[in-house]
Amino acid sequence: MAMDTPTTMQEIVDELTGGLRTGDNVVFQVGEEADADLVLASALQPGPDRAPLVFISFAISPGEVHRRFATGWDPERLLLVDCAGIVDAEAAPPGVRVLHLAGATLPDVRSMLQQAMLDLGPGTTYVFDGLTAMQQRWSAQDALSLFVWACPKLYEERTIAYWTLERAAHTPAFLAKLAQVTQVVIDLGREGERQWMELRKAQGRPDDLLDGRVEFVAEGDTVRLVERTPLDRPRVGRLIKQQRVAAGLTQAELARRVGVTASGLSQIERGHTGVSGEVLMRVWAALGVPVGEPDAGQSTHRVFPRSDRTAEEAQSGVRVETIVESLDMALYVVECQPGASGNRPFFSTKRREYAVVLDGLLQLSIGQSDETLQQGDAILITEPVRAWRNPADVSVRALWMLPK
Repeated sequence: MAMDTPTTMQEIVDELTGGLRTGDNVVFQVGEEADADLVLASALQPGPDRAPLVFISFAISPGEVHRRFATGWDPERLLLVDCAGIVDAEAAPPGVRVLHLAGATLPDVRSMLQQAMLDLGPGTTYVFDGLTAMQQRWSAQDALSLFVWACPKLYEERTIAYWTLERAAHTPAFLAKLAQVTQVVIDLGREGERQWMELRKAQGRPDDLLDGRVEFVAEGDTVRLVERTPLDRPRVGRLIKQQRVAAGLTQAELARRVGVTASGLSQIERGHTGVSGEVLMRVWAALGVPVGEPDAGQSTHRVFPRSDRTAEEAQSGVRVETIVESLDMALYVVECQPGASGNRPFFSTKRREYAVVLDGLLQLSIGQSDETLQQGDAILITEPVRAWRNPADVSVRALWMLPK
């Protein structure tokens, strides 16, 4: 895309992400003075397939929705869900179906979404405005609960869902949980006349897209793309994070082993600060990454040939391939068929388990918690898995490690 030329917000989002994909939940983390209306207006434009569109507003009234976003939308295909309950002298948008849910609780909104999915079917676009207003009306826990519940269901509906939040209004733990569950995270900010977007997560895309930045200037209903630049943050931070996740360690645990603060490690992983050679050596040692020359006389490695691997059907819909079995650990690839589910663990063990999802989507019930893991997510399990499910229409593959 040429620089310094008129374009649309959707084209900029596509430029940043390499194109949104069916099933994506997109979280826009909005900074101070940034204009989220540009994003919402773009999301509300009907696609080429003229699919239905649901706008769930916790922040503004139906009349205000009409004033801000009516240009170009298709009222016959829009369902406006009013959770804000703000008194507005202007009537509801003409021709638009409005469902009034003022004072709605978390169960009310979940029930509404379930009914909308049933009535409108796959492919419907959902726009949520926004998580910050949800948090203010309910609580941070309830706002997060709705997102964690809705995200995999919208993924199964093969839709694109847009969510907005004010970044400064949420805790790091809240934002981290959202980033774990969703497919795409985009930061939206402003510096003077220019606004910018940075890609923080894009599941299934090439690594070189991450941390890309586009700058643009709003001009009425269109925007002008000014510049796209890679941030060129140190790749060592990303490598540390990849190795840490593969080892099943939290930032706090790795930071404790290395002797740095969790905040300091977070800054290193995100590329916001550099890392000294001494600290880097301690990181690799804590993660078990070999560095330097091996001691004389010691074996440098052991190969586990692919030809030696065995695979078996562990339970209905589950295939387990043994990758490594040694004195101190065992490594397996677990493959679950589309739509398969079960009520017992993949492995009978009382030891800790570590898993990384390689492809697909895996839902696990562990203790009193339910977790949804997507491609690249890792988990440490200290209690037996009560139940599991692959809700998608493609197989899920996960790398499973059991210490001996």
